[in-house]
Amino acid sequence: MRLAKDLLTAVCLLAGLIPVQLLARAAESPPETIESVKILQVDGWVQITEQGGVADFQTDSPLVPTLREKLSRIVFNWRFQPVLVEDKPGSVRAKTRVVLAATRVGDGYQVRIDNVTFPREPAVVPGPSDFSGKSMDPPPWPRALAGVNVSGSVL
Repeated sequence: MRLAKDLLTAVCLLAGLIPVQLLARAAESPPETIESVKILQVDGWVQITEQGGVADFQTDSPLVPTLREKLSRIVFNWRFQPVLVEDKPGSVRAKTRVVLAATRVGDGYQVRIDNVTFPREPAVVPGPSDFSGKSMDPPPWPRALAGVNVSGSVL
């Protein structure tokens, strides 16, 4: 009976030590920081020249002036293959959607272009390369993040 009591005491002591050791290890390594990214969708128009350069760019979405200037400088450096209009290079105006991703750096943000698309006009019949949310399965959200109630955007 004495052996059983000593064994039970030893198990209880060991069980009590395990969490302390785990806590000590957790305190040694800081928790991993999850990067926060803010997404901004900027809709507008780009005028493409016969040579494939950008002649004009305007946004329909509200932007702070400094961000609008920087985005415009980048867009005016874009180069396209000339667009054929009736078998000849022509000037075209294309609807544009630019997705900006901003990551906090110190007291400010570092902004980068995450994605650029040229949506078709509504009058155009969708072709086989068009995607819609109705025909695509959504990407899986990581279970570990869902378990701790973290939300976000998937691009």
